[in-house]
Amino acid sequence: MYFAFIALARLFERSVRSAVYEPAFQLLYQPVPPGQRIIFQNQIEGIPKAIGTIITGLVILLFSSLEFFNLVYYNWFFILVLALWIWVAIRMYETYRNLLKSKLNELKSEKETANSSITEIIREKLRHAGKANFEQTFRICETAQPIITEEMLEEIFEEASGEIKQAILEKMTERQMVNAAGFLKRLDLQEQPVQFHSLINDTVEYLEFAANTPIEEIATLCKSSGQADRLKAARLLGASGRYNTIRLLHNLTKDADPEVKRAVIIASGKIRRYELWAFICEHLAYDAYAETATTAVKQIGEPILPELERVFEKSGGHAIVQIRILKIYEALASQKSLKLLREKMGYPDKDVRRQVLVSLSNRKYQATASETPLLKEMIEETVAYILWILATLQDLNTCDEALDLKMALLTEEDDQKEFLFLMLSLMYDEKTIHHIREHIESKDANAKVYALEIGDMIIGDEIKEIFFPIFEDLPVQERLNRFMFRFPQQKLEPIARLCEILNKPYTRASRYSKACTLRILETQQKDKEQTTERMLAANVVHPDQLLSEMAAWTLHRYNPGYYLNLISRLKKSGFSESEAITEKVREREEETALLKFEKTGLMRSTELFATVPETAIIDFLERTPQSRFIKETADSTVQLSADSDLEYLPADNGFLIALPKSALYEFMMSSPELAEKLFSIIQINNSN
Repeated sequence: MYFAFIALARLFERSVRSAVYEPAFQLLYQPVPPGQRIIFQNQIEGIPKAIGTIITGLVILLFSSLEFFNLVYYNWFFILVLALWIWVAIRMYETYRNLLKSKLNELKSEKETANSSITEIIREKLRHAGKANFEQTFRICETAQPIITEEMLEEIFEEASGEIKQAILEKMTERQMVNAAGFLKRLDLQEQPVQFHSLINDTVEYLEFAANTPIEEIATLCKSSGQADRLKAARLLGASGRYNTIRLLHNLTKDADPEVKRAVIIASGKIRRYELWAFICEHLAYDAYAETATTAVKQIGEPILPELERVFEKSGGHAIVQIRILKIYEALASQKSLKLLREKMGYPDKDVRRQVLVSLSNRKYQATASETPLLKEMIEETVAYILWILATLQDLNTCDEALDLKMALLTEEDDQKEFLFLMLSLMYDEKTIHHIREHIESKDANAKVYALEIGDMIIGDEIKEIFFPIFEDLPVQERLNRFMFRFPQQKLEPIARLCEILNKPYTRASRYSKACTLRILETQQKDKEQTTERMLAANVVHPDQLLSEMAAWTLHRYNPGYYLNLISRLKKSGFSESEAITEKVREREEETALLKFEKTGLMRSTELFATVPETAIIDFLERTPQSRFIKETADSTVQLSADSDLEYLPADNGFLIALPKSALYEFMMSSPELAEKLFSIIQINNSN
């Protein structure tokens, strides 16, 4: 009993003193300017600390002087006070945690707005399109989302202006949108302008007539030599539920015209017949039709999942097809598709596995206890990769000609940090992790402290010890020293580090970073061992054309004799690409062609692609071999046609880039950010 009284006294003494002396209280709870905190802290230590000790002593003296309080009462009173103290401590912890979250919300930029979905963007752009740009806006939206765009025409019709109403009715007729007849018939004509009554009735009459087109007539259109007839047939079949529809669509699947084939794919998705599912899914492997096939698959929905899974299993080694299928699983938003995504969390291919995690994160999925160890392992791999990038930047610090490579590595570092937070969002509350990501690298010291406090409260100790040092405001070398035992990094000479970059697997050094590395080798001093020549020669035979042609061109400029000898040996050995490499180097020397690396730089110099990562630009160029890079000179001008299927983008050094509109629109409409940028630039160009 006596010792309970002593414990009670110590509890009072510690609690009161800590309340005024705790650094967290002094530095975080005081609403005073940072420059005056030291003054207030000195006053707190000099006065409140002493007062707290005196008050504690007086309270203890008071209790000890009460005659009716014996040791038994002290013991019960101590238990009650201890329980109350624990309850208050827990409540204070929760309040402090909520305070940190609210502070982070307050620190968010007022300019920050929620990202719109592609569907919302299509709705808004069509709704606000004027007569001058409606046709272009419709074409862009239709290229990306043909089915949604057709539905949006019905949604915006009643609030549209008279000119846009007329344009919508014309589109319904032109696109054979027979399902729109029901919508038009439900319209109250009394609420529509008088001049549109006959036009609406005529459109309904045409669409109903088209819907009842005899199957024999559609079959004749399918066999027509005219592209417009076959296109009309495909669109009519998409709204037909008749028996011969499948047979006629199957015949059109062999059509050589790209626009007709896209219409056939969309029609196959609309009728949802399983006989055509294999045809739709196989076109996910073709860049020209992948987006259209994706739209058709989404139209069918969950029933097509078994066919998609079969294609996924057959596409081993073709990661791009598998990634497209994973994005479809994400978009379908069903429990079955979620289950299929979860089953692939441990997939061997790292690109595929990363897309699985991205899709799960976008679905707001929270990992189970059995899935957490895999995520922890991937977090360790990501941290190790970030540290390797930091070590590489440190070794190349004095290499002035490596600016492009350094920028590429910094981009990779940012990308890996985003991936790190993505994995954390699968393990912990997604919104809280988002708060941390927004402010952990903030220039505002208070914002960063709040972010670190939240991270310290929710992230497990095992992850914290490798997570927080990555974001500390320390010199690179000091951060590397923090991990010297767990993730040791070598200190290499620049040439050795460049060699290591080239030898890294592409999952640990991007194609673009390696291309930058090959370009730098031209500036290296020659040595007796011919280290640079051997590094370049090894990459001349690389299966990646980006690296192969860059290595050949660099070697040709660095040591022409070595290059010619290498090409001679490759031809004798029967290397199939030797002629193509020789021709590419010759064209580049004559300035009649550009390397893919140079094309990427020119694309990045355009306003439209200025924020697009180089790796994404390279992928886009590989999907659009018909893209042209035209050098404008004083003696030659480029004739631009408004009706052309090409979009012309001005680039640096007097170049004009001609890109196929369909491919460009599909690419830019692949994300809300790029879509908004595309429409903004088009609006500026139209106003000029």
